[in-house]
Amino acid sequence: MSRKHSKSVAGTLCALFVGAALVASIAPASAHTDSSSDSKSGIAMDYKPRKGKFVGKVTSEHGACVEGRTVKLFKARTGKKVGRTTTNATGGWSIAAAKRSGKYYSKVTASDVTLDTGVDKYGDTWVHSVFCMGARSGVEVSR
Repeated sequence: MSRKHSKSVAGTLCALFVGAALVASIAPASAHTDSSSDSKSGIAMDYKPRKGKFVGKVTSEHGACVEGRTVKLFKARTGKKVGRTTTNATGGWSIAAAKRSGKYYSKVTASDVTLDTGVDKYGDTWVHSVFCMGARSGVEVSR
């Protein structure tokens, strides 16, 4: 390799290094997500004929996976969604029964719950979250 060519290569490499350092210094702070774990969920359902509604409870290994979860009620034979609600602070829920009798089941959808966030000493944002798995209940009969 000639001396002229080696100076050219060295100059190019130096310019690339300086350019990369400059881009890194002005790049926005990145967010770091630390998924703590996956948490299994369960859903129980019962039909209350006097009240004319389905009631149930969502349970989970992690307490943050109970409140505010979306629960959907489906007709067992057709799979058609007939109702939707969210859980209360203890995981309880209720959906008014459809006018027709039949077999129904409920599902709690999976969700990602943020536990806490913050900024480290380098200006990077961090997020601790848990993934709450979905679940399906058994079939319940309304009359």
